[in-house]
Amino acid sequence: MTANHTPAESRTRGNLVRVTAIVASMAVVGLMVVTASSAAFTASTENPDNAFDAATIALTDDDGGTAMFTVTDMVPGDVATGCITVTYTGTADPLEVKLYQNAYSETDGAADGATLDAALTFDIDQVNDCTLQTKLADLDVGTLLANAAHADYASGVATGWDPASGTSNESFLFTATFTPSGSSATDNTRIGDTVSNLIFTWETQAGS
Repeated sequence: MTANHTPAESRTRGNLVRVTAIVASMAVVGLMVVTASSAAFTASTENPDNAFDAATIALTDDDGGTAMFTVTDMVPGDVATGCITVTYTGTADPLEVKLYQNAYSETDGAADGATLDAALTFDIDQVNDCTLQTKLADLDVGTLLANAAHADYASGVATGWDPASGTSNESFLFTATFTPSGSSATDNTRIGDTVSNLIFTWETQAGS
């Protein structure tokens, strides 16, 4: 069944449609305004110019690239001495400086299986300087050669020198002795033997 409307009713209905459309449009615009305005206020702060600088750490010595010992024709009982000053420079506050040897060469002159390194002993003292050589401390060296007792930092000889940041130095007096065995037969096994390319190393560490 088809409904019939009077002209007045049609005008009223059209006006309602237009009003409804206008209200809906205003609601959408209002929503857009609210949405666009919700982030209008902001604030921020920043921490600029961050930078990182690694510390410096260095050990040097005064050997001038020259070996502390160049001793020839030793016989049992002979003694040789050498002194060296080691300097720490750095901005780090490092661990204790330790001394070790981790390399040397040897020859067995008599080819009898006995070598000079087992008979070559070292006494090492810390001294005030290499000129006056006033003894400050005796390092517990033990057997520096002939085994791996002191071959790296972990097993190195403690020097008691724990430098702070900045610059400091210590002097070390080495006394090397061709130790007699008490037996001519044993000492004769060292004839013609050599120890060479011996490296003494001072090391410190900083960090974990």
